[in-house]
Amino acid sequence: MTSMLHGKSIRRSRIPVWAVGLLVVASLLSACGRRNDTPTSGEILTQYLPSDWTAVESAQGFQEINIDEAGPNKETEEADEPEWLYFFHYDNSPSDATNGPIGGIIYDAQQGTEIYNPDVTIPFPFQPAAFFVPYRLLPDWVEGKGQGYLGDTDVTWEQTTLLGEGGIADELLVLGKGPGGGVTRITIFRWLGKTKGYGVSYFYGSYSAAIVGERVLGTAVQQVQTLNALDDRSVLCENTVWTRQGNTDTFSASPPAIVFCLGTPPPQPMYPEAVVLAYLLNGNIEMVLPDSRDEVRAVVPAGTNRVVTLAYPGTAALTGTGVSAVSQMIVETLIENSQGQSRVKWSLREQRPTAAEKTTRWRIVSAEKG
Repeated sequence: MTSMLHGKSIRRSRIPVWAVGLLVVASLLSACGRRNDTPTSGEILTQYLPSDWTAVESAQGFQEINIDEAGPNKETEEADEPEWLYFFHYDNSPSDATNGPIGGIIYDAQQGTEIYNPDVTIPFPFQPAAFFVPYRLLPDWVEGKGQGYLGDTDVTWEQTTLLGEGGIADELLVLGKGPGGGVTRITIFRWLGKTKGYGVSYFYGSYSAAIVGERVLGTAVQQVQTLNALDDRSVLCENTVWTRQGNTDTFSASPPAIVFCLGTPPPQPMYPEAVVLAYLLNGNIEMVLPDSRDEVRAVVPAGTNRVVTLAYPGTAALTGTGVSAVSQMIVETLIENSQGQSRVKWSLREQRPTAAEKTTRWRIVSAEKG
Protein backbone atom coordinates (compact mmCIF):
# COMPACT_ATOMS: atom_id res chain seq x y z
CA MET A 1 0.00 0.00 0.00
CA THR A 2 1.10 3.54 -0.49
CA SER A 3 1.78 5.70 2.49
CA MET A 4 -1.27 7.83 1.82
CA LEU A 5 -4.39 7.05 3.83
CA HIS A 6 -7.00 5.28 1.70
CA GLY A 7 -10.72 4.87 2.27
CA LYS A 8 -10.71 5.64 5.96
CA SER A 9 -14.21 6.30 7.26
CA ILE A 10 -14.18 9.25 9.60
CA ARG A 11 -17.01 9.88 12.01
CA ARG A 12 -17.71 12.48 14.60
CA SER A 13 -14.99 14.85 13.45
CA ARG A 14 -15.35 18.33 14.89
CA ILE A 15 -15.60 21.09 12.29
CA PRO A 16 -14.75 24.57 13.61
CA VAL A 17 -17.52 27.05 12.84
CA TRP A 18 -16.41 30.37 11.41
CA ALA A 19 -18.25 33.15 13.16
CA VAL A 20 -16.46 36.03 11.44
CA GLY A 21 -18.73 37.90 9.06
CA LEU A 22 -21.90 36.00 9.88
CA LEU A 23 -23.64 38.99 11.38
CA VAL A 24 -22.74 40.95 8.27
CA VAL A 25 -24.24 38.29 6.05
CA ALA A 26 -27.38 38.11 8.17
CA SER A 27 -27.74 41.87 8.08
CA LEU A 28 -27.36 41.91 4.32
CA LEU A 29 -30.00 39.26 3.98
CA SER A 30 -32.36 41.20 6.19
CA ALA A 31 -31.77 44.35 4.17
CA CYS A 32 -32.17 42.45 0.91
CA GLY A 33 -35.55 41.26 2.08
CA ARG A 34 -36.76 44.87 1.84
CA ARG A 35 -35.78 45.25 -1.81
CA ASN A 36 -37.53 44.19 -4.96
CA ASP A 37 -34.33 43.12 -6.73
CA THR A 38 -33.33 40.61 -4.03
CA PRO A 39 -30.06 38.85 -4.93
CA THR A 40 -29.82 35.10 -4.49
CA SER A 41 -28.03 33.58 -1.54
CA GLY A 42 -25.29 32.40 -3.87
CA GLU A 43 -24.70 35.94 -5.13
CA ILE A 44 -24.42 37.21 -1.57
CA LEU A 45 -22.04 34.44 -0.49
CA THR A 46 -19.76 35.08 -3.46
CA GLN A 47 -18.80 38.41 -1.88
CA TYR A 48 -17.27 36.57 1.09
CA LEU A 49 -15.10 34.06 -0.78
CA PRO A 50 -11.31 34.40 -0.40
CA SER A 51 -9.66 36.06 -3.39
CA ASP A 52 -7.28 33.15 -3.96
CA TRP A 53 -10.10 30.63 -4.43
CA THR A 54 -11.02 30.10 -8.09
CA ALA A 55 -14.37 28.53 -8.89
CA VAL A 56 -14.40 25.14 -10.59
CA GLU A 57 -15.97 26.13 -13.89
CA SER A 58 -18.03 22.99 -14.47
CA ALA A 59 -19.52 23.19 -10.96
CA GLN A 60 -21.30 26.45 -11.84
CA GLY A 61 -20.69 28.37 -8.64
CA PHE A 62 -22.93 27.86 -5.62
CA GLN A 63 -25.20 24.82 -5.89
CA GLU A 64 -28.19 24.35 -3.61
CA ILE A 65 -28.37 20.99 -1.84
CA ASN A 66 -30.05 19.62 1.27
CA ILE A 67 -28.41 16.75 3.13
CA ASP A 68 -28.86 17.77 6.77
CA GLU A 69 -32.60 17.21 7.18
CA ALA A 70 -32.82 13.44 7.48
CA GLY A 71 -31.58 10.48 9.46
CA PRO A 72 -30.55 10.13 13.13
CA ASN A 73 -28.90 13.58 13.12
CA LYS A 74 -32.01 15.31 11.80
CA GLU A 75 -32.52 18.80 13.13
CA THR A 76 -36.17 19.44 12.38
CA GLU A 77 -36.12 23.14 13.08
CA GLU A 78 -33.57 23.60 10.28
CA ALA A 79 -35.06 21.08 7.86
CA ASP A 80 -36.41 23.59 5.37
CA GLU A 81 -33.22 25.63 5.15
CA PRO A 82 -30.97 24.86 2.16
CA GLU A 83 -27.23 24.44 2.07
CA TRP A 84 -24.98 25.96 -0.56
CA LEU A 85 -22.20 23.84 -2.00
CA TYR A 86 -19.12 25.44 -3.58
CA PHE A 87 -16.09 23.83 -5.27
CA PHE A 88 -12.89 25.81 -5.76
CA HIS A 89 -9.26 25.54 -6.87
CA TYR A 90 -6.73 26.55 -4.20
CA ASP A 91 -2.92 26.82 -4.06
CA ASN A 92 -2.91 27.85 -7.71
CA SER A 93 0.30 28.86 -9.49
CA PRO A 94 0.71 32.54 -10.43
CA SER A 95 0.41 31.65 -14.12
CA ASP A 96 -2.79 29.60 -13.89
CA ALA A 97 -5.61 30.25 -11.44
CA THR A 98 -7.21 26.85 -12.09
CA ASN A 99 -4.31 24.42 -11.85
CA GLY A 100 -4.43 23.94 -8.09
CA PRO A 101 -6.18 21.03 -6.33
CA ILE A 102 -9.92 21.22 -5.74
CA GLY A 103 -11.52 21.78 -2.36
CA GLY A 104 -15.11 22.11 -1.26
CA ILE A 105 -17.16 23.96 1.31
CA ILE A 106 -20.83 24.02 2.32
CA TYR A 107 -22.53 27.13 3.66
CA ASP A 108 -25.34 25.92 5.88
CA ALA A 109 -28.30 28.26 6.39
CA GLN A 110 -29.20 28.09 10.07
CA GLN A 111 -31.96 29.97 11.90
CA GLY A 112 -31.96 29.87 15.67
CA THR A 113 -30.35 32.15 18.23
CA GLU A 114 -26.96 30.52 18.75
CA ILE A 115 -24.10 29.37 16.59
CA TYR A 116 -21.82 26.86 18.21
CA ASN A 117 -18.07 26.68 18.24
CA PRO A 118 -16.43 23.48 19.59
CA ASP A 119 -14.83 25.49 22.39
CA VAL A 120 -17.21 28.32 23.13
CA THR A 121 -20.88 29.18 22.62
CA ILE A 122 -21.31 32.51 20.82
CA PRO A 123 -24.75 34.07 21.27
CA PHE A 124 -26.32 35.99 18.40
CA PRO A 125 -29.55 37.98 18.53
CA PHE A 126 -32.36 36.40 16.53
CA GLN A 127 -32.25 37.39 12.87
CA PRO A 128 -35.18 37.22 10.47
CA ALA A 129 -32.93 35.61 7.85
CA ALA A 130 -30.65 32.60 8.14
CA PHE A 131 -27.05 32.67 9.20
CA PHE A 132 -24.75 31.05 6.67
CA VAL A 133 -22.36 28.85 8.63
CA PRO A 134 -19.40 27.56 6.57
CA TYR A 135 -18.29 23.94 6.96
CA ARG A 136 -15.16 22.76 5.18
CA LEU A 137 -15.48 19.46 3.33
CA LEU A 138 -11.94 18.69 2.15
CA PRO A 139 -9.22 19.74 2.55
CA ASP A 140 -9.40 20.31 6.29
CA TRP A 141 -7.09 20.09 9.27
CA VAL A 142 -9.30 18.97 12.15
CA GLU A 143 -8.96 15.54 13.73
CA GLY A 144 -9.79 12.75 11.30
CA LYS A 145 -9.85 14.99 8.21
CA GLY A 146 -6.22 15.94 7.73
CA GLN A 147 -5.79 14.07 4.46
CA GLY A 148 -6.90 14.34 0.89
CA TYR A 149 -8.67 16.77 -1.40
CA LEU A 150 -11.55 16.39 -3.82
CA GLY A 151 -9.91 16.35 -7.26
CA ASP A 152 -7.10 17.58 -9.46
CA THR A 153 -8.80 18.88 -12.61
CA ASP A 154 -12.57 18.59 -12.17
CA VAL A 155 -15.33 17.17 -9.97
CA THR A 156 -18.86 15.86 -10.39
CA TRP A 157 -21.29 15.37 -7.55
CA GLU A 158 -24.68 14.01 -6.65
CA GLN A 159 -26.88 13.73 -3.60
CA THR A 160 -27.49 10.12 -2.58
CA THR A 161 -29.97 8.46 -0.22
CA LEU A 162 -29.25 5.60 2.16
CA LEU A 163 -32.08 3.80 3.95
CA GLY A 164 -31.06 3.06 7.52
CA GLU A 165 -32.51 2.08 10.86
CA GLY A 166 -32.74 5.72 11.89
CA GLY A 167 -34.70 6.72 8.81
CA ILE A 168 -33.40 8.18 5.56
CA ALA A 169 -29.88 9.59 5.63
CA ASP A 170 -28.72 11.78 2.76
CA GLU A 171 -25.11 11.85 1.62
CA LEU A 172 -23.04 13.94 -0.77
CA LEU A 173 -21.02 11.91 -3.29
CA VAL A 174 -18.09 13.68 -5.02
CA LEU A 175 -16.08 12.12 -7.86
CA GLY A 176 -12.73 13.83 -8.46
CA LYS A 177 -10.74 13.58 -11.68
CA GLY A 178 -6.96 13.23 -11.86
CA PRO A 179 -4.54 14.87 -14.33
CA GLY A 180 -5.40 12.33 -17.04
CA GLY A 181 -9.14 12.97 -16.80
CA GLY A 182 -10.06 9.71 -15.07
CA VAL A 183 -11.60 9.49 -11.59
CA THR A 184 -8.94 9.00 -8.91
CA ARG A 185 -10.79 10.24 -5.79
CA ILE A 186 -14.20 9.32 -4.41
CA THR A 187 -15.47 11.14 -1.34
CA ILE A 188 -18.72 10.65 0.57
CA PHE A 189 -19.98 13.21 3.10
CA ARG A 190 -22.71 12.88 5.71
CA TRP A 191 -24.08 15.51 8.10
CA LEU A 192 -23.17 14.86 11.75
CA GLY A 193 -24.63 17.96 13.39
CA LYS A 194 -23.92 21.64 13.90
CA THR A 195 -20.83 21.24 16.07
CA LYS A 196 -19.33 18.37 14.07
CA GLY A 197 -20.18 19.35 10.54
CA TYR A 198 -19.69 16.72 7.84
CA GLY A 199 -18.08 13.33 8.37
CA VAL A 200 -16.20 11.88 5.42
CA SER A 201 -15.34 8.55 3.82
CA TYR A 202 -12.44 9.16 1.44
CA PHE A 203 -10.96 6.87 -1.23
CA TYR A 204 -7.91 7.51 -3.42
CA GLY A 205 -6.32 5.41 -6.14
CA SER A 206 -3.23 6.76 -7.92
CA TYR A 207 -4.33 4.92 -11.08
CA SER A 208 -8.11 5.03 -10.61
CA ALA A 209 -11.01 4.91 -8.18
CA ALA A 210 -14.37 3.49 -9.20
CA ILE A 211 -17.77 2.61 -7.80
CA VAL A 212 -18.22 -1.17 -7.97
CA GLY A 213 -21.28 -2.61 -9.67
CA GLU A 214 -24.28 -0.98 -11.24
CA ARG A 215 -26.27 1.45 -9.16
CA VAL A 216 -29.30 3.65 -9.65
CA LEU A 217 -28.50 7.36 -9.77
CA GLY A 218 -29.10 8.84 -6.33
CA THR A 219 -28.65 5.62 -4.36
CA ALA A 220 -25.87 5.25 -1.82
CA VAL A 221 -22.53 3.73 -2.81
CA GLN A 222 -21.96 0.24 -1.37
CA GLN A 223 -18.50 -0.62 -2.75
CA VAL A 224 -15.50 1.31 -4.06
CA GLN A 225 -12.43 -0.06 -5.85
CA THR A 226 -9.07 1.71 -5.72
CA LEU A 227 -6.14 0.89 -8.01
CA ASN A 228 -2.71 2.15 -6.99
CA ALA A 229 -0.08 1.91 -9.73
CA LEU A 230 3.10 -0.02 -9.05
CA ASP A 231 6.39 1.20 -10.50
CA ASP A 232 6.84 -1.48 -13.15
CA ARG A 233 6.86 -2.05 -16.90
CA SER A 234 3.74 -4.23 -17.16
CA VAL A 235 1.23 -1.65 -15.85
CA LEU A 236 0.39 -3.53 -12.67
CA CYS A 237 -1.69 -2.15 -9.81
CA GLU A 238 -2.49 -2.92 -6.21
CA ASN A 239 -6.25 -3.46 -6.04
CA THR A 240 -8.36 -2.86 -2.91
CA VAL A 241 -12.15 -3.11 -2.62
CA TRP A 242 -13.89 -1.11 0.12
CA THR A 243 -17.30 -2.38 1.29
CA ARG A 244 -19.86 -0.43 3.30
CA GLN A 245 -20.75 -2.00 6.62
CA GLY A 246 -24.54 -2.24 6.74
CA ASN A 247 -26.23 1.16 6.72
CA THR A 248 -23.32 2.95 8.38
CA ASP A 249 -20.73 5.31 6.90
CA THR A 250 -17.93 2.85 7.68
CA PHE A 251 -16.18 0.91 4.90
CA SER A 252 -13.94 -2.15 5.36
CA ALA A 253 -11.02 -2.91 3.05
CA SER A 254 -10.28 -6.17 1.31
CA PRO A 255 -6.71 -7.47 1.43
CA PRO A 256 -4.78 -5.80 -1.42
CA ALA A 257 -4.07 -7.86 -4.53
CA ILE A 258 -1.80 -7.40 -7.55
CA VAL A 259 -3.74 -7.10 -10.83
CA PHE A 260 -3.40 -5.62 -14.29
CA CYS A 261 -4.38 -1.94 -14.06
CA LEU A 262 -6.18 -2.18 -17.40
CA GLY A 263 -8.38 -5.03 -16.15
CA THR A 264 -8.35 -8.21 -18.23
CA PRO A 265 -4.89 -9.78 -18.67
CA PRO A 266 -3.45 -9.14 -22.15
CA PRO A 267 -3.63 -12.17 -24.50
CA GLN A 268 0.11 -11.95 -25.24
CA PRO A 269 1.94 -10.32 -22.30
CA MET A 270 5.29 -8.74 -23.21
CA TYR A 271 7.30 -9.33 -20.02
CA PRO A 272 7.91 -12.41 -17.80
CA GLU A 273 6.09 -11.09 -14.73
CA ALA A 274 3.02 -10.35 -16.83
CA VAL A 275 3.13 -13.88 -18.26
CA VAL A 276 3.05 -15.33 -14.73
CA LEU A 277 0.26 -13.02 -13.63
CA ALA A 278 -1.82 -13.86 -16.72
CA TYR A 279 -1.55 -17.55 -15.88
CA LEU A 280 -2.45 -16.99 -12.23
CA LEU A 281 -5.40 -14.66 -12.79
CA ASN A 282 -7.20 -16.38 -15.65
CA GLY A 283 -5.50 -19.77 -15.96
CA ASN A 284 -4.15 -19.00 -19.44
CA ILE A 285 -2.33 -22.30 -20.06
CA GLU A 286 -0.79 -20.92 -23.28
CA MET A 287 1.61 -19.02 -21.01
CA VAL A 288 3.25 -22.41 -20.19
CA LEU A 289 5.38 -24.44 -22.60
CA PRO A 290 3.42 -27.50 -23.81
CA ASP A 291 5.83 -30.02 -22.28
CA SER A 292 5.58 -28.32 -18.85
CA ARG A 293 1.82 -27.84 -18.51
CA ASP A 294 0.99 -30.92 -16.46
CA GLU A 295 3.86 -30.23 -14.07
CA VAL A 296 2.88 -26.58 -13.59
CA ARG A 297 -0.81 -27.49 -13.05
CA ALA A 298 0.26 -29.93 -10.34
CA VAL A 299 2.24 -27.26 -8.50
CA VAL A 300 -0.19 -24.37 -8.99
CA PRO A 301 -3.74 -25.50 -9.82
CA ALA A 302 -6.23 -23.07 -11.32
CA GLY A 303 -8.23 -20.97 -8.88
CA THR A 304 -5.78 -18.45 -7.42
CA ASN A 305 -7.79 -16.03 -5.31
CA ARG A 306 -5.13 -13.37 -4.81
CA VAL A 307 -1.61 -12.50 -5.86
CA VAL A 308 -0.09 -10.97 -2.75
CA THR A 309 3.44 -10.20 -3.99
CA LEU A 310 5.28 -10.48 -7.32
CA ALA A 311 9.04 -9.95 -7.57
CA TYR A 312 11.47 -10.20 -10.48
CA PRO A 313 14.92 -8.91 -11.48
CA GLY A 314 15.12 -6.05 -13.93
CA THR A 315 17.67 -7.81 -16.11
CA ALA A 316 17.36 -11.27 -17.67
CA ALA A 317 20.14 -13.83 -17.46
CA LEU A 318 21.62 -15.30 -20.65
CA THR A 319 22.25 -19.01 -21.14
CA GLY A 320 24.09 -20.52 -24.06
CA THR A 321 26.42 -18.79 -26.47
CA GLY A 322 26.23 -17.21 -29.88
CA VAL A 323 23.06 -17.85 -31.85
CA SER A 324 22.04 -20.44 -29.25
CA ALA A 325 21.91 -17.89 -26.42
CA VAL A 326 18.50 -17.33 -24.83
CA SER A 327 17.28 -15.19 -21.95
CA GLN A 328 15.93 -16.70 -18.74
CA MET A 329 14.31 -15.14 -15.69
CA ILE A 330 13.05 -16.18 -12.28
CA VAL A 331 9.79 -14.61 -11.03
CA GLU A 332 8.76 -15.12 -7.39
CA THR A 333 5.20 -14.82 -6.12
CA LEU A 334 3.23 -15.13 -2.89
CA ILE A 335 -0.22 -16.38 -3.82
CA GLU A 336 -3.39 -17.17 -1.90
CA ASN A 337 -6.07 -19.76 -2.65
CA SER A 338 -8.54 -21.87 -0.70
CA GLN A 339 -5.66 -23.81 0.90
CA GLY A 340 -3.97 -20.66 2.20
CA GLN A 341 -0.84 -18.81 1.10
CA SER A 342 2.21 -20.26 -0.63
CA ARG A 343 5.40 -19.00 -2.26
CA VAL A 344 6.09 -20.09 -5.82
CA LYS A 345 9.26 -19.64 -7.88
CA TRP A 346 8.66 -19.52 -11.63
CA SER A 347 11.30 -20.19 -14.27
CA LEU A 348 10.69 -18.55 -17.66
CA ARG A 349 12.52 -18.69 -20.97
CA GLU A 350 12.42 -16.35 -23.93
CA GLN A 351 11.18 -18.08 -27.10
CA ARG A 352 12.63 -17.15 -30.46
CA PRO A 353 10.55 -15.30 -33.03
CA THR A 354 8.50 -17.34 -35.47
CA ALA A 355 6.89 -16.49 -38.77
CA ALA A 356 3.56 -16.23 -36.97
CA GLU A 357 4.67 -14.32 -33.84
CA LYS A 358 7.35 -12.09 -35.45
CA THR A 359 8.78 -11.34 -31.99
CA THR A 360 10.15 -13.18 -29.00
CA ARG A 361 7.72 -14.47 -26.37
CA TRP A 362 8.30 -15.41 -22.76
CA ARG A 363 6.89 -18.73 -21.55
CA ILE A 364 6.84 -20.58 -18.20
CA VAL A 365 9.20 -23.55 -18.06
CA SER A 366 8.57 -24.68 -14.49
CA ALA A 367 7.01 -23.75 -11.12
CA GLU A 368 8.36 -24.71 -7.72
CA LYS A 369 6.86 -24.13 -4.28
CA GLY A 370 8.94 -23.05 -1.33
